[in-house]
Amino acid sequence: MIIRDTASRYYVSERDLKRKEYPPYASGGSYVLTTDIVADLYKQALNTSLISVDDGYQGVVGEILGMTWLANRGFKLSGWGKEKTCSLCSGEALTMHGYENADHVFEMWAIYINATASCRDHGSLSERKNP
Repeated sequence: MIIRDTASRYYVSERDLKRKEYPPYASGGSYVLTTDIVADLYKQALNTSLISVDDGYQGVVGEILGMTWLANRGFKLSGWGKEKTCSLCSGEALTMHGYENADHVFEMWAIYINATASCRDHGSLSERKNP
């Protein structure tokens, strides 16, 4: 859903984007593209009006190009208060974003690299108070 509340950091005006929802997009701090699409994305972006929400903009440009998005279970997204830490204890790939300060990143990294960590010991980030 496109946010129309001017107080939100995710605000996009109806003048800038005349639709109710963003087209499909790859969300988060990282994603993988095939090399053959990068030049097309760049060229199309030069001719597509910019909006302030980068994920949404990537979806708009991708839709114009007819791109298809595929999920990959090898990526795990973690943001402060958004993910149960037990899903991070597997030692698989991890992308991180949305942290308010460096202490949160260091805490998540310590949990991630601790191969002996148990989910029971950590609970979920949303159960903790942000320092």
